[in-house]
Amino acid sequence: MSKSADKDAEFAQLLRDLVACRRRAEQLDRGFLSQVIGMAVMEAAIQWDGGRNSGDDPAMPLDRLLRLKLRVALAENNSNVVALYPEG
Repeated sequence: MSKSADKDAEFAQLLRDLVACRRRAEQLDRGFLSQVIGMAVMEAAIQWDGGRNSGDDPAMPLDRLLRLKLRVALAENNSNVVALYPEG
């Protein structure tokens, strides 16, 4: 297995662990904790997939990175989101 594939496998396991922790927090009726862990899952997923190199690339404008994060964060309920500056 290549170094990149090893890192991807480790990152995938990290995401599974975080999701398991979020579910456990929900079972314990710890809503806020569950939400915080959910945000960590979202951030990890963005860094791994959607923004894999974006945080390391100083040429990527901050507004593009923030739009990416907002799009992912609001993807489940995007009916309330209006794109004021659509990418193009």
